[in-house]
This record gives sequence, C-alpha cells and structure tokens, in this order.
Amino acid sequence: MAAMNQSAIDKIAKDLYPQDDINKLVIEKSALLGMIKKRQDFVGRRQVVGLRFATPSGRSSVLQNAITNQNPSKLEGFYVTRIKDYAVASIDTETIRSADGKKGSIVEALDLEIGGALEALRRSMAISLFRNQGGSIGKLVDIGNAVTTTGPFGLAVPEDISNFEQGMTIQLAVTDGTTGAVKPGTAVIAKVDRNLGQFTTAANLSTGIGTAALTDYVFYDGDFGVRMAGLAAWIPQVAPTTALFFGVDRTQDPERLAGVRPTVTSGAPIEIVLQQALGQMARNMSEPDTIFLNPTDWMQLVVSLGSKLVIQKVHARDTADISFDAVVIAGPKGMVKVLSDPNCPKGIAYVLQMDTWCLWTLGPVGFLDEDGLRMLRGATSDDYTWRMGYYGNLVCDAPGWNAVVTL
Repeated sequence: MAAMNQSAIDKIAKDLYPQDDINKLVIEKSALLGMIKKRQDFVGRRQVVGLRFATPSGRSSVLQNAITNQNPSKLEGFYVTRIKDYAVASIDTETIRSADGKKGSIVEALDLEIGGALEALRRSMAISLFRNQGGSIGKLVDIGNAVTTTGPFGLAVPEDISNFEQGMTIQLAVTDGTTGAVKPGTAVIAKVDRNLGQFTTAANLSTGIGTAALTDYVFYDGDFGVRMAGLAAWIPQVAPTTALFFGVDRTQDPERLAGVRPTVTSGAPIEIVLQQALGQMARNMSEPDTIFLNPTDWMQLVVSLGSKLVIQKVHARDTADISFDAVVIAGPKGMVKVLSDPNCPKGIAYVLQMDTWCLWTLGPVGFLDEDGLRMLRGATSDDYTWRMGYYGNLVCDAPGWNAVVTL
C-alpha cells in the first residue's frame, strides 16, 4: 500500500479542523473569548474608534449665558492598530510514511500537532484579552534561588503560572513591556510546578539572560511591547497620567477615556465590593452586565453568597454548543452575570458592558492559507508545516462604561 501523499494529508487536516470547529475550539475554555463580540473586517492600516466624552457646554437657565458659554462636544478617536499572533505545527516525513496509507494513524498525528498549535494560539489570545499591550505574562519574585541557578523561580502572583508551559522560551525585562526594552538573551523552561506557582529553567537563568534579576517581568520570546491591548490597557488599574493611548490623551477625562476605578471597602466580602462598584458605575450612565473573575476569586464569591447563591447557564455569543456557569448578583441597572475565567489575574475584577467591546480581526482566526497552500514543505527541515494565526486587536468604543476593581 502506498504511503499517503501531501494532498491527502492536507485534506485530512482540513476535514479535521474546518473553520467552524476552529472557532469553537478558540472560545470553549475562555469565558471572555466566548462572550465578546467579534468582527473580521479590520481592513486598512488602522481603525478609528470615535466617541464623545463630553456634551456641548452651551446650557443654562439664562439664554444669554447658554449662548456665551457654549462649547462643542468633546470628541476623541482611538487610532487602533493590529497586532500579529502566530502558532506553527509540523509533522515529519517519517511519520507521514509510517502511516502507510492508514488514515487513522495520520489523523492521530495531525490532531496532536495541529490541535496543540491551535490550543497555544487560543491560550495566547485568552491571556492577552486581560493584559496590556506590553506582553508580560508574570513577574518574578525572590523565593531564595539565585539567577545563577536553574531555580525554581517564583512568581509574584502564583496563579500566573497558568500562562507558562514546559519547553517555552522566555525573555525578561525590568518593565512590563509598555516602556523600556527587553533584556538580551533567552531562557527555556524545563519544569513547571503549578501547585506552587514556580518554574525551573533548562540552564542557569543568568547563562541565557546575563542581566536577569528576581524582580523582572517575564515574556514569551518575541512578545515584548507588541501584544494585544487587552482590558488592562483600556481600563488600567491606575488612572493614566502620561503618554498617548492609540493617539488619545486620556488625562483629559480619565474615567470617560480610560474606565472607572471604583472606591470600594477594603476587606469587605467580595459580593459587597462588586455591588459597591456597580453602584458607582451607575452614576456614569453605564449598564454593566458581566463581571469576570479569576477562578479563585469566583469560588470566594460562591462561598460568600451562601444560600443567596444563584447560578445561571449562559451561552457563548456565537454558538449555543458552548456555555459557561455564571453567578448572578443584583446591580442598579438589573441582574449582572459573574463569570470565572482562568486568564483573569487574581485579585482583579473586570466589570463590563459587553456591547462596548469587540475583538476585531482581519479575517478569521485560524490557518494562514491565502495562497491555497495550507501545508508547506520545510525549507531547511524534513517536515511539513501548518501556519496559524490572526491579525487584530481588542477595541472598546466606550471605556467609561467599564470598570476595573481591585479586590
């Protein structure tokens, strides 16, 4: 029996991962990815997202005063650009030939590699939605092991270990990627301890990154400063005081242009904190309908509510085949869904009006095959490769109707 040829294998890959199935795979494990509106027409060099953050000032009980004091509406436009994100899967010639014409064996190999690459791309998107454009996936903390060793090394937020994988190549920087520069060199993660929130490197950390420090931020290799502008960028925990954001000076009106940072009672039960935030947002004329929490914080809310707990099943925006469990709490503008998302940083709640958000891409997320060739022969290796990715960004047309809460 003849070995499978390139055309047959490529067809199997297409049958195994049609675009509809890719769309479901991308959203199935992230509540925010599942619930957010999506567009695929991010054409041109950038998109202008306009908003009015102040009404005309020509108003008074005295007509002459209204005429004298009139000023036009205050308008701004975010000039949003796209970022790029890629994942690659390969299968070597020996594996192809060893299938010996048997579709089942090659399906297993393809599913392992292509499915793994799509999962990596999904994880990248899901993490980025909650972070800023700097690209940091965690911050080192000193747990007693010097950079002249292989660790293990701890993270300031142990839950951030969910962003790390064995075998990934990392870079370090003094800053979170929104300013500064990445340090020269890289390191490879050899082991991950998800229970303790620690990782070990294949070689001494300082061997790969000579200026490594135990206070550095950590990045995927190549991600420094070029990631999606996620929730942490649009509604930062600290009100912006300098620098433009997509061309907009947000210091003109930090709440309207950079989201709300409600004043809440420190140490209060989590449901009280969330309801205090919802109350403050009502004065901004916003109608938040969804809150996202880290699973640890979500479970704290579940326990805190006790007999008052109400769980509701909510479906993903684009398919009824995928759903998420939501805790329902009362707000001034109606009931609000609280969802758990493992990519949401612990200790932070994002209180969102979902119709103000959009994940805007240039074409679909998935295979990059505009030339019709989904499977490519390796130029310098004995394998065949599939390239996957997307081009886009997160967009918000009313930041002031959304909030970030420090729990």
